[in-house]
Amino acid sequence: MKKLSENDLVNEVRTKLRNYRPKKVRREWIEKENGKWRPLGIPCILDRVIQQCFKQVLEPIVESQFFKHSYGFRPLRSAHHAMARIQSLINRGQLHYVVDVDIKSFFDNVNHRLLKRQLWNIGIQDRKVLGKPL
Repeated sequence: MKKLSENDLVNEVRTKLRNYRPKKVRREWIEKENGKWRPLGIPCILDRVIQQCFKQVLEPIVESQFFKHSYGFRPLRSAHHAMARIQSLINRGQLHYVVDVDIKSFFDNVNHRLLKRQLWNIGIQDRKVLGKPL
């Protein structure tokens, strides 16, 4: 395994981003509690570093657009926070119903054209980031 200095790694990422094509992910299957299996994709290290770079830039932009009481897959938020919010609403407003929504295989079926349009509308307008034209 090749060991890179911090500067070499940054230069490697910059070079790769000029014409970035991620490598195929390694597929592993993870057993769920109900006995079914779900796929897990494991990217190579460099692809994971590049993903993290994008996440660190994009996350604050999209976070500013989300509802304050949205808890799924958000930084510094958890199911415990959602439960505390529900309890607060029940106590204050005498609310009695909670709706929990989970869209089956959502990420397998996401419409990328609509997703890219949403990203464009919230201010992410770099066509290299978005890929193909909208």
